[in-house]
Parts: sequence; C-alpha cells; structure tokens
Amino acid sequence: MSGTWQPLAHPPSFAAGTMLLLTDGTVMCQQNCSNQWWKLSPDATGSYVQGAWTPLAPSPNAPLYYASAVLADGRVFVAGGEYNNCVAADLLTAQIYDPILNKWTVLSPPTPATDWPKIGDAPCCVLPDGRVLLGSIGTTATAIYDPVANTWTATGSKDDPSEEETWTLLPDETILAVECTNIGKAEKYVVAGGKWVSAGATPVILVQASSQEIGPALLLPDGRVFCIGATGHTASTLLRPSPTRWVPGWRGRTSKTCGSRRMRRLACYPTAMCSARPVRFRRMAMDMPSLRTSSNSMEPI
Repeated sequence: MSGTWQPLAHPPSFAAGTMLLLTDGTVMCQQNCSNQWWKLSPDATGSYVQGAWTPLAPSPNAPLYYASAVLADGRVFVAGGEYNNCVAADLLTAQIYDPILNKWTVLSPPTPATDWPKIGDAPCCVLPDGRVLLGSIGTTATAIYDPVANTWTATGSKDDPSEEETWTLLPDETILAVECTNIGKAEKYVVAGGKWVSAGATPVILVQASSQEIGPALLLPDGRVFCIGATGHTASTLLRPSPTRWVPGWRGRTSKTCGSRRMRRLACYPTAMCSARPVRFRRMAMDMPSLRTSSNSMEPI
C-alpha cells in the first residue's frame, strides 16, 4: 500500500483529540481535554483538503480516553473518560450526540453499581445489530446498550476486567479481546450466545506488564486481526473462526513518549494524541493493491 500526504488548506485552530467519521461524511473532532467539539465538512467536490471547520454543541463532560462509537442511525455514543478536563476521574457517564439536532443527551449508566463503579477508559464495540457492547474496567461485567430502546442489558462476564483492552469485531460475529490483566491470554465474545469464550494464548506477549497497556487491533480485509503490542511485538490471528489460532508478527521498538493507550488512539483515529499542542493535519491518498487470501493460512504478517 502506497500513498501521499497532503496538508489541509484550513488546519484546525485547536488542539485536536479523538476523531470520528460520521455517516454523512463529515468528521467529528473533540478539542483535546475539553468539552468543545468541531466538525470538518468536505467542500462541494468532496475534498477534505479544502474542507471547513465549524463548532458543535459542547458535551456534558470533557473526557480523555473513553469509549466512543458511531451508531447505525448516525448518532454518536460516548461513555466514560479516564480524565475529565485533564484531571484523573474515571467518569461513570454516558451520552449520545445527535448530529442532526446538534444536541447531547445524557444516558443513565449501566447497573448494578457493584458491577459498574466506574466506566473510565472502557472499551466498546458496535454489534452487528447496532447495539453497543461495553466492558467494565473494575469488574468482569459487560453490558449492552440498545440505542433504539435506550436501555442497558447485562450480558456475559469476561475472564478478566476490560481495563486497557482493545476489542475487534470479527466477520463471524464474535469480538476478539487480548486480555490485559491475564497477560498472554485472549478471549472472544460470542454475540449469538451472549457469552465470552477462550480465544487461546497469544504467541508473543503483547501487553506491557508495568502499565497493562496494549496497542490497536485492526481487522484486515482477509478476515485476520493484526494486533500491535505495547512490548514491541505484534501478532495476527489465522483464518479460522473457531478455535482462534495465532501467529507472531514483526517486532518493532516501543516508545517511551507515546504510550500504548495513546498509540491505540493514534492508530484508530487520524490525530496525534501524543501531543497537547495543535496538530498539523494532512490527508493521505492511498492506492490499494489486490489482496491474496487463502483459507487457514499459516503465513504471518
């Protein structure tokens, strides 16, 4: 895959944080460590390079490191926050943003309180039917939010708390999670059965023991998952939905200045989370080569 970067003609005037591509083609962007949000709209020809920034309604809180997802109806789900206004908080909050109304609506958090003392930097994942799976960072509990019914439902318990984990929806409608508390293990949430099952052991250690941090886990076009660790190691799953099989990948350097939590956000969103200073934005145009896939391949990335 090759590509070129182009600077935006109108870079943001603020320190950019989490970004989400909305269903109408605009980009929603949080001003880092604040409750201010912005929208990047492409021009009449569809060019983001010539796009313009406009402010959006401020959110109820100013979270940093939190669960977020774009829903099927175009609304945006936000829950928790390890920090609030850059102060450690582990927020027990949830809200929905409606881009048509430009309005935030506060949601009740999942219950019971014994399972959900906080949400903080919890992981989440949109299920195939549009509901959202959220993990508790203080217990092994997980819950599902239904944006149509506006209700929470408890679901299967994990093998460990969801603290620092990265979740990836697979083509077989399971959700893969490398465990950050039980280092070396992985598990999957089976949507149809509403339960978590073992996904075996990773071939290399991906979680940094001192911080329990890990990097992003990206679904590849051929159905495998490419996991970037916080230890300099990588790994990928094989093309076998059950049981999950793993192979080691390349090894790189770890970064002392860009921790894996920041790395995870950096890989998932087009923003530089390692700096609180304003970001110079560029657009990259990519040429996608043809992909060669084979079932049950043992070929590492």
